[in-house]
Amino acid sequence: MIKLLPVQYHIVLAETYNNLFRTADWGKHWKTARTICLNKIDTPAPTTNQLRPISMLPIFSKIYGKLFLLRFHSWSSRMNILPVQ
Repeated sequence: MIKLLPVQYHIVLAETYNNLFRTADWGKHWKTARTICLNKIDTPAPTTNQLRPISMLPIFSKIYGKLFLLRFHSWSSRMNILPVQ
């Protein structure tokens, strides 16, 4: 979905994420997941054991987490901190 944004928004997002990395900020609202329940079977009124709970995190926190892992892996490889797996 982010790929569908105009290019100028990509620049704004990149600058925003870089600022977040610089300040080591992780917003409190980014840690809050929304839980939804999906029916396992097609019934209008399912019982509790017929529901599948799914936690939905905000998309920007998922992107931030993946970017952090990429940067951390790159840094740890350069510093030779973690063993090769």
